[in-house]
Amino acid sequence: MNYKTLVVAPILLAGMMFGVTTYAASPAVKEMAGILSHLNHYPSDSEKRSLGNIVKDTNANRAERVIAEAMMQMRHHVNAADRERLEAISRDQGVDKDTRQLAGILASIVHHPSQGDVAALDDMMK
Repeated sequence: MNYKTLVVAPILLAGMMFGVTTYAASPAVKEMAGILSHLNHYPSDSEKRSLGNIVKDTNANRAERVIAEAMMQMRHHVNAADRERLEAISRDQGVDKDTRQLAGILASIVHHPSQGDVAALDDMMK
């Protein structure tokens, strides 16, 4: 047996058994977290263009596209229909943690994110 088999394989197996995984937010989530972290009432025109690109991106998943579209349309807060979709995403265990958290933050924003929300958004951007 070589070094990789003796050392790396048991670590990977333990990670799979106990649900320990390394995870980085998708590029779309990182982009939206960056926009949302300094949002003040609504996204700028250039941020809306970035969000529009996410909506059209075939690599972005459905939840990411819904979040981007809701963010594009917001004025001080998201509309009621978007809030319902965002809240559904935030509860969907089939969606990754960062995307769920991003949806929940956006659903609750009035004018700008809270300090706690900004800290969570900063973590998503890492």
